[in-house]
Amino acid sequence: MEIETDAVEQDWLPNIDWPSNYILDPFDWSAFSAVVALIGLGFNLLLLATVYFGFRSVRDGQAAHVSNILIWAAAQMDLVKSDIIIIQRSSFEVGEWSDEYRAAAARVSAVYQRLGYMAYHGLIKPVHFKRMWGLSFVILWRDLEPWVKDMRKNNGEPEEINAGAFSRVDFERMAKKYDKDYREMADRMINLRRARIT
Repeated sequence: MEIETDAVEQDWLPNIDWPSNYILDPFDWSAFSAVVALIGLGFNLLLLATVYFGFRSVRDGQAAHVSNILIWAAAQMDLVKSDIIIIQRSSFEVGEWSDEYRAAAARVSAVYQRLGYMAYHGLIKPVHFKRMWGLSFVILWRDLEPWVKDMRKNNGEPEEINAGAFSRVDFERMAKKYDKDYREMADRMINLRRARIT
């Protein structure tokens, strides 16, 4: 007896869908581009935040540096307050300078030279220097100019900067730089001091 296999129903076999029977939707490139754009935006925001905080760190560091310099400069000025009183008290005396005056003049002019050097070469911001010590430089240079030029002469150097003097040059430069701004005020203060002393 011949068995017809084609007619036999094989219900026990699973139904298999072959890959060729699937319909794949096309890839959504617009959604992919949106995701990539969002990731790029996130990286850019992170970069901007890094630059911002880096800028703040540099700015804060510079502010701290300026503050430290000003604190140092103020401390230097405090060290010679008593010497400045000696100089101002003796500024209208006629005759030889006393040893006390010479010592005070040496200390004060050295401090003013250091501050003048830092201001002249931009280590102290001009706006801070002018407001805090501009007038003092003008007045003290007028008091100490004869002594400074005598010191230069004794050191064997020219008395004037344009002739090649090198001692206390930054003190003189900064005093002359601000003289036009504080000339009238300096004149009034010196005349008032002269009237009190004499």
